[in-house]
Amino acid sequence: MPAAKPTRSATNRKPAIRPMDPSAAIDVLLLLRPAEKGINDVKAVQSFAGAHGLRVAATNSERRTIVLNGSARHMSKAFGVTLRLQQIGGVTYRSHRGALKVPKELAGIVTGVFGLDNRPVAKRPGRQSFPPPESDKPPPVNANTRPPKHFRQLYQFPTGATGKGESIAVLEFGGGFEPRRLKHALTQLGVAASKVVVREISPGANLPVNLPGKLSPDAEVYMDLEILASVAPGATLVVYFGENSSRGWIETLHAAIFDKKYRPSVISISWGQAEENWDPQTVSAIDHALKLAALAGITVCCSSGDRGVFEAGKPYTVAYPASSVFALACGGTQLDPLKAETRRESVWNQSEAGLASGGGISSLFNRPVFQRSHRVPAHAATQKPGRGIPDVAANASSATGYLIIADGTPMSLGGTSAAAPLWAGLVACLNQALRRRIGYLTPLLYTGKPDAANNGALRSIRIGDNQLDGRQGYRARKGWDACTGLGSPHGVNLLAWLRRQTADAGKSAVAEP
Repeated sequence: MPAAKPTRSATNRKPAIRPMDPSAAIDVLLLLRPAEKGINDVKAVQSFAGAHGLRVAATNSERRTIVLNGSARHMSKAFGVTLRLQQIGGVTYRSHRGALKVPKELAGIVTGVFGLDNRPVAKRPGRQSFPPPESDKPPPVNANTRPPKHFRQLYQFPTGATGKGESIAVLEFGGGFEPRRLKHALTQLGVAASKVVVREISPGANLPVNLPGKLSPDAEVYMDLEILASVAPGATLVVYFGENSSRGWIETLHAAIFDKKYRPSVISISWGQAEENWDPQTVSAIDHALKLAALAGITVCCSSGDRGVFEAGKPYTVAYPASSVFALACGGTQLDPLKAETRRESVWNQSEAGLASGGGISSLFNRPVFQRSHRVPAHAATQKPGRGIPDVAANASSATGYLIIADGTPMSLGGTSAAAPLWAGLVACLNQALRRRIGYLTPLLYTGKPDAANNGALRSIRIGDNQLDGRQGYRARKGWDACTGLGSPHGVNLLAWLRRQTADAGKSAVAEP
């Protein structure tokens, strides 16, 4: 949803938007087209930079990126916009007036320009605004709250598969954690401390706000790490802290995908935004990065959103990057414990709080080949076929939530931002057991016969809906649905099913999603 507008009191009459110092130094990131033999695109950019009083600060041939540095005055003239400062939620960001276009001198060479605008582009699911309010009280622990490690048992993770030898990339765009507090929390949760590595993608940083008793941005970071450390205790967790801007997202994704030291096999992203609130240039760049991840054998798990079909505040809108065909979109269920170790799992819907499993049909992406035999409906508003989300699901209800300890405070958390790291941890465990990367898992899960749930590898959810107003939304059904996708995992059966698949089944789907 759009970032909340700042409020102004009678004593604070400063304008929300003001001019920018023309001498202020700015860096911008340029994305180049794929390399063409015999053509030196860097020289063309260098020539453009010199003609406009800019300089080339850095180049990366593998990522096909160039960073230009220069004053606000020169940047404005070079890219045909007027730079300005804008206040959002009490924080000042850079923005611009006028549509940003690739200059004609670079047409066909540069595919995107990022950094002139560094306003926040995404939020955690369930958050109405960014920055989020820091006065929220966290959901209290209840009788059905369980330590995250119990979900290994509830979803039948393969015995002995801990993710050892695997690295999981965790992308964060706000908040932070303190290593000593995380270690202490994991001890309280009955989990040995995992190896956790912090990578800060400047100007992004690990900046915990340390607000005990509050549902601060830290809580979401602790939840990601505590779930992953509990369900994949042998994996290395590499946390990439990036700036919550278009450029920040691209550079943070690149940092994880091209990390030569840790080589993550899974990426967990619990951030997103309604499709219509992303600009097309950023979507194109992020989607290209997600495709690179698929080609590199990396599974990308994304939360599908927590507002049912109201991601943008109006019906039948969905979240991106979950809607990308290169993502494994993770929806939400409510996993209720019953007597004699039995269970019931339904669509997550806490409508009293305005929360439900995000799902629906994309307005940006066509229906992929792998979904064509799975009864994916047309978009309810436009009647056009599109990519359906989610693909899979896991527990997301705070009523049957994950016991998370953030800034020393126990709380019962959920949301699809819990389902995404759970699935990321499961994929790491499956990779270890298979002794290879599953990689682009999404199309592979759809290769089974519709409604067959891949021989028990996935449990189809048939109870509930993601309607927040009692009428607009989707209902659970046998097979794929726009509430919980193909269903929740049975880890042992999923491993057995994957072993029967050919090693290159996932790779072959990358060319034609």
